[in-house]
Amino acid sequence: MYSKTNFVAEHIAYMERRSEVRYKADKPVDILFMPQNLLKRGRLVDQSATGAKITFDMIDTPPQFVWFIGVMDHTVKYAKVAWCLNNAMGLKIEFVKKIDLEAPLDLHVPIEVYEAYLSLLPRIEGDNQYLD
Repeated sequence: MYSKTNFVAEHIAYMERRSEVRYKADKPVDILFMPQNLLKRGRLVDQSATGAKITFDMIDTPPQFVWFIGVMDHTVKYAKVAWCLNNAMGLKIEFVKKIDLEAPLDLHVPIEVYEAYLSLLPRIEGDNQYLD
């Protein structure tokens, strides 16, 4: 007989499968949900070169894809949603772009991502959550 405990254990093992090593992060992260254009603060649980696990208080509507907004390292990362629960998601990072406000806008980065990035810049001065 297949027990509920076996099912849960197999589900957790499936969700935690990795093609490469992930490193613990445990730090706040700002994520832009697209196409909803909704900026949410989450917690980066772990990350590799091509993936990440993020937790949130609640995810009402799962996004199709997301953008990590990195104000401290001046980068944005485009990621596809690999899986999503009501409070966590696994992401496959597709590419990373360095933001240079002096350079012309990159056409691969939507204007909404630049706007979200700019809206978070004032946090550098007054929000020590970005400092490790």
